[in-house]
Amino acid sequence: MKDRLWRLGLHLLTAILLVPGVQAAPDAGTWAETLLQNSRQADYNGTIMVLQGNEQQAYRLWHEGGDGEFRERMRLLDGPEMEITRTPDRLTCVHAPGSEVPAEHDMPASPFGSLLQIEPEQLQKNYRLTEEGEQRLAGRQARVYLLGSRSDSPRLHHRVWVDTATGVALRHSRYGHDGTLLTDVRFVSFEPELGDAPAEIRSSFPQAFWHQFEESGARQRAGADDVWQLDPIPDGFVRQVEEEQDGEWYQLWSDGLVEFSLMVEPIVGVAPEPMTEQRGSTLLMSAVHGDWLVVLVGDVPEPLARSILSDISWQ
Repeated sequence: MKDRLWRLGLHLLTAILLVPGVQAAPDAGTWAETLLQNSRQADYNGTIMVLQGNEQQAYRLWHEGGDGEFRERMRLLDGPEMEITRTPDRLTCVHAPGSEVPAEHDMPASPFGSLLQIEPEQLQKNYRLTEEGEQRLAGRQARVYLLGSRSDSPRLHHRVWVDTATGVALRHSRYGHDGTLLTDVRFVSFEPELGDAPAEIRSSFPQAFWHQFEESGARQRAGADDVWQLDPIPDGFVRQVEEEQDGEWYQLWSDGLVEFSLMVEPIVGVAPEPMTEQRGSTLLMSAVHGDWLVVLVGDVPEPLARSILSDISWQ
């Protein structure tokens, strides 16, 4: 049950840490627009380390940019042989024949995927931007930017390192309110070119690989307002996606930088016990409302998640 909920709702999400003594930076919207453009349109490659709580994995990444488009190909360097390809509207995962693939197969998210989905105009309304200075990272000079929420509601704290030469994000860290590092995604090597990229990095793989899981497109779009509503809506958040299938709803909410998903489905049989589970900075929390199970997945602090789940109203 837990694996199914994680697979349906896991999203890499963001918010940023404020520290004293930093310098003023460009407004958040302009900064976000520039970061989005550079990180999407540039060609680059390197090795990425992804830390989620106590779990750490390494990826080889190639990113091919374009005007309004991008294509990524990632090769997992630890554990079973696996590759991921990503475009703005498709995520595909493949495994080598003979690899052990669990029946409840989680879909790995793309490192830095959340930074490629930021919404500058909305982020400008909800976040303040400051600059900490410069640091050397992956053998390159990087400028460190910090974003702080304008809302009084709880948020995680994050920090982003940006390559001064290319404007591409080199590192993205997320922290708890006590300063604990929860998630850290960083290049340990970075080159501003495709380098030794496979001849085709869209979705064509050598015969040694086969498609194990593919996610594309949306389910039927439908409103939930006749059945349930999130009321009040958390400060700064706007509903981005709403889908319904066979009486089960999925919604995605964003404040321009931070996202959370809500899943609502009827309970069949015995009601499950409410649960809370943390993977790095991402929280999964469920609640039972009568004959309905409500599940939240997102990079939001536990107090905010509990508030959201309690604010579900039934029509």
